[in-house]
This record gives sequence, C-alpha cells and structure tokens, in this order.
Amino acid sequence: MRKWWTLTGVFMKTIIGSSMSIKIKGKENKWAGMAVWLIAALCFFPIMFAIYHTMGQIFSLFYVIGQLPVAVGLALNIGSIIIFVFSFMAAPALFYFAKDVEFLLPLPARPQQVIGAKFAVALAFEYIVALGLMVVMFAALRSYVPLGVLSFSTVITFITLPILPMVYSTVLVMLLMRVTRLGRNPDRYTLIVGILAIAIAVGFSMYSNQAFAIDQELLLDAVMGEPVALTTLNTLFIGNGFAAQAFGATAIFGGALHNQLINIAVAVVAVVIFFWLAGRLYFAGVIGLSESGAPTKKMTVEDIAASSQGRGKFYSYLVKELKLVFRSPTVFMNCVLVAFIMPIILLASLVPLMRSGEFDELLYLINFSNPRVSAMVMVIMCAVGFFVGGMITVAGTAISREGRNIFIMKYLPVPYPTQLNAKAVSGIVLLVPALLFIVVPLQVVFAAPLWLFVTGTLVAVPGMLFVNYLGLYIDLVRPKLTWDNEQAAVKQNLNIIILMFGSWGVAAGIGMLGWFMTSFAGPLVAFLGLFGITGLLAVLAYYLAVGKGGALMEKLH
Repeated sequence: MRKWWTLTGVFMKTIIGSSMSIKIKGKENKWAGMAVWLIAALCFFPIMFAIYHTMGQIFSLFYVIGQLPVAVGLALNIGSIIIFVFSFMAAPALFYFAKDVEFLLPLPARPQQVIGAKFAVALAFEYIVALGLMVVMFAALRSYVPLGVLSFSTVITFITLPILPMVYSTVLVMLLMRVTRLGRNPDRYTLIVGILAIAIAVGFSMYSNQAFAIDQELLLDAVMGEPVALTTLNTLFIGNGFAAQAFGATAIFGGALHNQLINIAVAVVAVVIFFWLAGRLYFAGVIGLSESGAPTKKMTVEDIAASSQGRGKFYSYLVKELKLVFRSPTVFMNCVLVAFIMPIILLASLVPLMRSGEFDELLYLINFSNPRVSAMVMVIMCAVGFFVGGMITVAGTAISREGRNIFIMKYLPVPYPTQLNAKAVSGIVLLVPALLFIVVPLQVVFAAPLWLFVTGTLVAVPGMLFVNYLGLYIDLVRPKLTWDNEQAAVKQNLNIIILMFGSWGVAAGIGMLGWFMTSFAGPLVAFLGLFGITGLLAVLAYYLAVGKGGALMEKLH
C-alpha cells in the first residue's frame, strides 16, 4: 500500500508540477501557470450554465410525468461517454508513452502497484469532468429531490461515475497495444486519436444548437419509446441505472441507499476485473516499446533495384517534406487538418437553413444568369483562395520546423531555390484539395453553372500561391529555430498568426474591392482583373521567397 501511495504521489507531482508553471523569459513562473488555469476554468462557466439550463428543462419535463430517473440516467450516461472518450485519449500517454515506463520496470514494486498508481492518476483527472457534471446536476435537481437524498446520491455517484468508463477505455487501450504495433508508433496513435477528438468536437459543434433547443414532444418520443441507444448505454454503464434510481423524487433514504450500494458494488467488481486483465495485458504490451516500429522485411534483388533508382532533386526533396508533414501529428493537425475542419463547420451551419423554407427563397434570389451575381461569385472565390491559403501553414513553418538541423540545408548538394520551391510546393499540394473541399460542396448546394465553377476555382489559385510563398518568406525572415519540442515550432510560432490573420485581412480587402467592382464590371472583367492582380501578388511573393531566399538562408545559423 505504501509503495502504491508513493508511486501515485510521484506521478501526480510530475504531471501537475510540469503543467502548473509557464516559462517567462526562460524562468518557470508558477503564478502565471495558475493564472492560465484559472482563466481556463472561468471559460467553462458559460458552458456549464448552458448545460444547467438544458438539464433544468429536461428534468422539469420528466418530473411532471413521473420519470425523473430516466432523465437522470440519460445525463449520467452522456457523462460516462465523455469520460470514456477523454480517458481513451489520455490512457496511452500515461500507461505507455510516458518516459517513466522504462524506469518503472526494474523497480522493486509489484505490477499491481504500478498499474494501480497509474490508474489512480488517470482517474483523478477524470474526476474533474465528473465534478463539473455532478455540480450542475445537483443544482438542476435541487427542486425535485429531497436535499438529504440528493446530497448523498450526488456524492456517491460522483465517486463511482468515472470508474466504469475508465475501466472500459483502459482495457481497450491495453488490448490494442498488446495485439497491434501502435505502441511502437506513438506518433501514429496520436494522429489517429487526435483526428478522432477533432471529429467529436466538430460533431458536438454541429449539433450543439439543436441540443440546446429542446423539442419536448420529440424528446419524450425518443426516450419513452423503445430507444435502442439508451438501452445499450444502460447495459454498458450498468451502475448509472441504479444511481439514477437513487435520485427518484419519491425515493426515501433507504431506497437511495439500496440503489447506491448496488452502484458501489458494480464499481468494485469493475476495478477487480480491471486489475486481473491489466496484470495479463499491460506489461506484455509495454515490453519492447523502445524497439523500432518499422516492419521488418527481407529485401529481394528487385526491391534493392527499385529503391536505388535515381530521382530528381526536386521530387526527392518534395517527397521528404510531405512525409515529414504526414508523419508528424503536431504538424498535420495544426498546419493541415484545420483547413478541412473549418469547411465542415461552415457547411454545417447551413444545415438548419437548408431545412427551412428560407433556403429555397435564398436559392430563388441567387440568379447566376445575372452578370453582377456571377461577378460577385468571382470576388467571393478570390477571397476564399486567400482564406484557405492562411489555414494551410505547411510552407509558413517549413524553416522553423528544421530547428537546429537548419545546417543540413546548407550542406545538401541541392541548390537553395530547389529546396525552397519543394517546401512551398509541399504546401500547394495540400492547398488544392483543401480548396476543392470547400468549392465542391458549395457547387452541389447552390448548383452554379459549370463555367462559373471552373473560373471561380481558377481565380482562387493565385491567392493561395501568394499566401503560401509569402508564408515561406516570413519564416525565412524570422524563423523559430530554437525549440526542444516540435510543438513549439508550430503552436508557439508567431509567424502562423501573422500569416493567418494577414491573409484573412487581404481576403476582406478583396471582398470590399470586389463589391465596388461588381457595380460596373461583369464576370469576365472581374475574372481578368482579380486574376491579374492576385497573379502579380503571387509572382512578387515567389520572388521574395525564392529569389531572395538564398541570401536569407546564408544568414541563418
């Protein structure tokens, strides 16, 4: 017990100690770290208030029909799903990818003590989510449940709520690490889980407005009928069903105690099963994590001949840059993925409008045969080119991501223009599908003529090229080469902010200029004018990045 407690304390001190301070001018400042956490906590108050308002409406509705435990169970199940997702993302970092794993194996501690300490630390962080949910639920239920029963059930439910989701997620992670090679490819796992997290966040943002606009009849029909999802959740998180019964408005303390005892028993059994499974899965999956995750293959004569074929300098360097982008979760999620997420969010905002009759009226008003409307489409698409260019920041961080290895660029037998063009083209290769990811859905929704679709796409290209080469030039002028973690080169790089907001500012300026242009110009004049102006800007940016890039590279060290 003492060893378990010591290990838990060390893990907590390591995690909390590193996250509660921020470096300011090279020195750790705990007060600044605490201030950041306080501000982050205050930012959650509006969300908690919105959840409280929604819960209040749901609980009031089900209290009237005498089905309050059903609503409570629904809220607890949603909380369990959130905890499951969070713990599924956090468990690999704590159990497998932490740097302390190789030092723990030779310690004179039993496997159950190491596993128990890590599980306790992970559970402590999930209690933060449980605390927020239970505080809001307590406030929303105070008018419907006696205070004594409410207080007792809230405390017990808070203690047991994260346990079952944590057991599910952690055992699932251990199974994945045991039977797959993901443990030896932490970057790949981080990328997959990161995309999953973004997808969940986008899905929540898409349906959050509908979630807070409660239709009472639809809600009653969905929950009081034969909801397969609700039945499945009650089966998976079986303790939540008994906890919800303890909150019944007519329940006396004895009934609440009986249900909560069953809830506690379920949690205890889950913990016992977890330790039994973890003892057989965890260390078998941890052993060998330090080995290479690359697949082994016996090379044949044909393989050697294929791998030794000569390639052009530009093509080889371009392939290298693209591999670095896709193999780094930090770069891919921060410099690429955001350009594909934003269109989904923007298009999702059109869904409520499309379901109403107002969208048909809007389509009726948009007459593409009107020259001014077609010219305005050109202006909008030109602005979209700048907007998309500011979101793909691969070229804008290409020099900073070299870090201390910048000297390699100086010694490679590849001219500077070739290297810089390859870095810029690596961004362009990703910009084209990002642009189509916006344009094609809009074409499907608004059904514009094909000629307008093609010319609108073409007029957006020079803006993307301008922003791409301008970002490379900015990164050449003021690169962030001193960093210990690649995240600092991307997330703490002011060049990205300058490029993003600068490109969006240019897009707004193009929009205002185009508004006046469409008052006297048709689509052909708008296309030629916009394409000519943005094309000249793209040529200027190319000259700055590639023409002046060699001299700027010589100054870097």
